[in-house]
Amino acid sequence: MRSTSLLAAALVVLLTGLVPGVAQAQRRDELLPFLFDPAYFARREAEKKAILDGNEVAISFFNSGLLAGVGEVRGNWPKGSNDFYVGDVLPVVGLEVPVDLNGDGRPDTLVQHVVTVRGPRAGSNSPPGDPNTFWGFEAKPGFASNAVRPETNRRNDKPALSTDPLTWPQFWPDQPTWIDPATGRAQWNGFFGRGVRNADLETYYWMDDQNDAELFQQYQFRPDSTDLSRRGQGLAVKVRALQ
Repeated sequence: MRSTSLLAAALVVLLTGLVPGVAQAQRRDELLPFLFDPAYFARREAEKKAILDGNEVAISFFNSGLLAGVGEVRGNWPKGSNDFYVGDVLPVVGLEVPVDLNGDGRPDTLVQHVVTVRGPRAGSNSPPGDPNTFWGFEAKPGFASNAVRPETNRRNDKPALSTDPLTWPQFWPDQPTWIDPATGRAQWNGFFGRGVRNADLETYYWMDDQNDAELFQQYQFRPDSTDLSRRGQGLAVKVRALQ
């Protein structure tokens, strides 16, 4: 059976600027095991948001890939002023996907497809007649705590922030051994290394396109021949932001 690899991409946010995303196709044996575990497939319930305000810039972000947005903190500088400079910032991935049009079980045509994140405006990609479903990137669970915060008595609703250990998961799906032996809790999954927090503020999360069933509905396209329940195009996005 032909094996289809996932495509991994990395996006890094530095201050208020986006460094261009770098996408590289990888072999299956190069990918992290958690990417194939349905427990970590993206879902709407995993979405969380917070404000990046580690320096003189403040901006809302969602762990589903959106920066700023209508009704959010939109690139506030200097922080605390009435000046805002950023609208809605979303990643967009364009692909040519092989599909089988003649029904012989082999791809014979390339179709163009675009994957983005759910934005704050009208026009998000959804199935006809079903505006509550989104075809695109959503947040992967497991990269932020869902535990009840003692100061609010409510479940944590923020993505993982380096300055707030209560937002960190019990363990990181991509680095499950990064546990502090003294506390038994996860160490920070840092850009600069295990437990290293050089930036004033850092966040880290993953998202994927598991819920993008558009090409499956149109062409019965499946991105992974070893898991026929999988949808989307097999895209995973690893996101870091640092201030």
